[in-house]
Amino acid sequence: MIVAGSRRGPVTDDSAKPNLYWSQPLDNLLATLHSASDGLSMADARQRLAQFGPNLLRAREKATALGLLLNQFKSPIILILLFATAVSAVLGDWVDALIILASGDSAAKRRLAYLAKTARKRSSGSG
Repeated sequence: MIVAGSRRGPVTDDSAKPNLYWSQPLDNLLATLHSASDGLSMADARQRLAQFGPNLLRAREKATALGLLLNQFKSPIILILLFATAVSAVLGDWVDALIILASGDSAAKRRLAYLAKTARKRSSGSG
């Protein structure tokens, strides 16, 4: 009996190890899934559709420019660079502050370009 799940597969109640479905013999896997090698009958398919719903992925929210910008601040490197820039500016070392800001800016530009490319792929349906 399957009682819980993990990223690797369901866990059976008689074992603490994940039940790795791809390593099971086909007959055991089909029996566990209550299926057959030629698929489900129409009655079984209707019953599972009613019980579990359609086999569809949920649509993700579209990435906005503001969301992409705010995601940059989740990066520890960006936060460290901003902190170092602020410390340099407070100490009056404007040259270092500008150098740190410029080096962080180039990394941020690369990240933003990558994120924009990824967002375009996702919105066009190829990602």
